[in-house]
Amino acid sequence: MPDTLLFTAGVTLPVCIMLLAGILLKKTGYIDDHFIRVSSRLVFNFGLPAVSPGLFVMRTWEVI
Repeated sequence: MPDTLLFTAGVTLPVCIMLLAGILLKKTGYIDDHFIRVSSRLVFNFGLPAVSPGLFVMRTWEVI
């Protein structure tokens, strides 16, 4: 049980921290809507496709 809670916290806490940091940066004016639009496009068009083949290959080798 404690191992499961630690694993869950290790996965979810970094995501929550990044989410709160983004909200704080937007409210303080360090980032604006243009930055969010451009960075989101960069992540979805380049970041995720770059990671996806690696996940597919790793998953394929686990099945074999």
